[in-house]
Formats: sequence, structure tokens, C-alpha cells
Amino acid sequence: MFKPVLLEGEPVAWKSAEVDQHKLLVFLVGTLWRASVSTHGFYQKVDLGPLEPFARQVVIKQEAAVPGVFGAVLSKWRANDEHRTLTKGLMNPFKEKWGETTAYRFYFGEVVAYIKADKRPFPEELKKYSLGADKSLTLIERDFAKSKDFGALRHTAIQSLLNHEAFRKRKSK
Repeated sequence: MFKPVLLEGEPVAWKSAEVDQHKLLVFLVGTLWRASVSTHGFYQKVDLGPLEPFARQVVIKQEAAVPGVFGAVLSKWRANDEHRTLTKGLMNPFKEKWGETTAYRFYFGEVVAYIKADKRPFPEELKKYSLGADKSLTLIERDFAKSKDFGALRHTAIQSLLNHEAFRKRKSK
């Protein structure tokens, strides 16, 4: 059960002490590894390079400690009713930098995972929210309508609708 963390009466995060953070991190690293070894175009921006064998070992030895080169921070979208459906959109995972640290962004509906694949730690402002940093799992709340992801998912939804309509027109001819 997640409980809101409030700042001036507004939720800024969600916390739960009931999540097995080790298992969640193993799942996320496993997802990252599978994306890295995949030949599917959806995962073309995921390439762990020399970290790939370490990620594979996490999958094989799930009960072992996860190497420090991996970590994760999670966020949750806050969206109004008009935009809530878009938060369920699926976008290709991609590599990004958090300061000097490399992470991959994966979308899981309303939850976004930033999976670290780097010997350097997350920047201090994120490290305190990373999996295992606290007994409770923290999901940072982000305003969907103010994010760059909103524009990208909105564009994707519009393109999908236009493609569907064009397909229907061709089919009816």
C-alpha cells in the first residue's frame, strides 16, 4: 500500500514499506538486460556494452546482491482525467544522463523507471530516492502535463489515430 508524502497539502511522492526492493531491482535489471540483448527495434537505444554480463548474472543469481553499477529511481505520473489515458502509453526505452551518471528510462504505465547502469552513483538529489536507500520504496511524483514525455506521448497517440484512420480509408476502398 502506497501512502502519499505531502508538501503543503499536495502529494510530491508515494511511499511503501511493503515492496521487496531487492526483487524489484532484480526485475528492473533483468528488463534492462533483456532489452540490451534484444534485436527488436523497440529496444535499439539500449546497449549495456561491457555491463551486459553483470546484468545477466543478476538474472541468473536473483538472490545475490545486485552489483553497485545498477540502481533505480522510480517516478509516478500525476495527471488529470483528460490526460490519464496517455500516461499508460508505451515509449521506447532510451539512455540518458543524470549528471555524469548513465541511466536508461523505461515506461511502465504510470510508473517510470530510471535504471542506472554506471559505476558512478546517482546524483545526491536522486540517490536518496533510489531503491534500497531507505526501508520504504519512494515513487517521486511528476506532473505529466508539464513533462517532455507528455508531448511525445501526445504526438504518438495522434499519429496512431491518423494512421488508423488512413488504414480504415484504404481498407474501405
